[in-house]
Amino acid sequence: MTGRLREDENRRVTAQPPPHITVLIGESGESGRGHRVTEPARLMRIWKLLTAVNAELHAGAVTHAGVLRAARILGRIREDATRCVSPPLADELRRLIPPLGENPTADDVRVAYAGALGWFDSLLSAMLLQIATQEGRASLGLRPGRNTPPNRRGRP
Repeated sequence: MTGRLREDENRRVTAQPPPHITVLIGESGESGRGHRVTEPARLMRIWKLLTAVNAELHAGAVTHAGVLRAARILGRIREDATRCVSPPLADELRRLIPPLGENPTADDVRVAYAGALGWFDSLLSAMLLQIATQEGRASLGLRPGRNTPPNRRGRP
């Protein structure tokens, strides 16, 4: 992902992520609007954490304490992710990944993680495709929403 570069106080150049990315879900004529991801880097870190905890859940026998820990982590992930996306995506996330009960089983938590990973995989795929498309259009000099380069001679 390319972002803006800036020079910090110590003269190091650091990449700055873009402020937001609009991820289009479905056909553009369907709703005419995209759903916003306000913190793409954070969303990717959340996905990475989900993947790691899911691997632990499937690595072998999980203790009851481990199940409860994984359930707490999923709850925090769910809350954090809803702050990184637009309200429609946050609502979808809440519907697809409801909070776990007080005493979930290992199977309950594994199923919840599978659902969360499916949702995150889909969203991240759409987000990365959108980034690649935007970068490709920019490298060709195309304007957003147009298939032609900007007119350089003053003609429409």
